[in-house]
Amino acid sequence: MKYLVMECHPAYAVVLDEEGRFLKVANLNYGPGQTVSSVIELKPSGSIRRFGRWIVAAASLASSLFVLIFGAWQFLLVPYGSVRLQINPDVLISVNRLNYVTGIEGLNQDGMALITDYEYRFKKLENTADELADLAVEMAYLSDDETIWIDVRSSHERWKQETQEQLLLSLNAHLGGKIHIAAGVPEGDEKDETPPQPESAASQDSTALPTSPPPKETAEPETSARFLPEISTPSEDGDRDNDDDEDDDDDDDEDEDGVGNEPEDDDSDSDDDD
Repeated sequence: MKYLVMECHPAYAVVLDEEGRFLKVANLNYGPGQTVSSVIELKPSGSIRRFGRWIVAAASLASSLFVLIFGAWQFLLVPYGSVRLQINPDVLISVNRLNYVTGIEGLNQDGMALITDYEYRFKKLENTADELADLAVEMAYLSDDETIWIDVRSSHERWKQETQEQLLLSLNAHLGGKIHIAAGVPEGDEKDETPPQPESAASQDSTALPTSPPPKETAEPETSARFLPEISTPSEDGDRDNDDDEDDDDDDDEDEDGVGNEPEDDDSDSDDDD
């Protein structure tokens, strides 16, 4: 097989074989463009290959561990539901998918006193409920013929029903029927669990920004009629002109009547003299 020298470097050369492959070979005083019939191919050592394989294997293992840890976190630490135990102490128990207790909280003063120094980690829900019932009896919170109320809450209806049935059976068997076990909450203790509705933007603006009081209406001062000049409209001026013209015409008529009557008076006087 013949090889065409493409590149030359101090320690190696790059050649092109008849199959179109580029090979890294030892530089035996080759020159670019030279054709040779035999070469010494330089292959990577086995340690480098093994190191690359170890890197790939480690990356795969890390990704698998991440998926495993994330899945375990979802099963073990994320609450799947909650159980509320009401004796007189009021206690809320958080539970994961495997029915292990992930948290416990006292909802009133007696509930906080009941769970003080109580260790719930790595315990199943049934064992925790039994131990809390025994602890309530020891602390005189619970006696015979009283009732323990169990309220199971979860968005998963099937888990909710199964957990409630298991708790009822477990507590009844543990307490021997001396104490009543009921599902739900006592009458008069129902609480509105509807989340508060967010205020509208208009109400938020009205509460955030104080509104200024409306401006007060000021009474306009009364102006005396004697200080107001008389303003005549064009129609009134025309009526007054017409009245003046009529008065002038009446005066002229009276003057004419007076001038025409004077000779008659003179004639009547002359007749009287005769």
